[in-house]
Amino acid sequence: MSIPPPAIERQILQAARDIRAALVRELAATVRPGDSVTAICDQITAAIDQYSTTLLDDLIAAVQPLSMPDTAWIRDQYLELMLELATDACNLARQSGARHTVAQAVQCTILQHEQRLRSVLESALSSDH
Repeated sequence: MSIPPPAIERQILQAARDIRAALVRELAATVRPGDSVTAICDQITAAIDQYSTTLLDDLIAAVQPLSMPDTAWIRDQYLELMLELATDACNLARQSGARHTVAQAVQCTILQHEQRLRSVLESALSSDH
């Protein structure tokens, strides 16, 4: 298999966005303006961790076995979808007065997941060849 056809690609990306939207709704229901910055950061970064793992697994499963063009597609989709989640997550903290600190925690978490993305893709490519 290779990069999914456009119709399948749209389904995969919409499913990922639906998962993200549900996660953001769940966060919105739990993150309150009176919460400590630490509690808000912990809740949001845990959600990012959860989403990242599911997203990467789903994207890789969509293009097995991997080739170099597939990894570029996975990376592009992954980063775009993670950025969407990061933006939504930071917006949740807007009213709390903790937006800057939350944004830093989100950025750090996203960078850690980008490192994992790189490692997983390199490992998957080397094991397929």
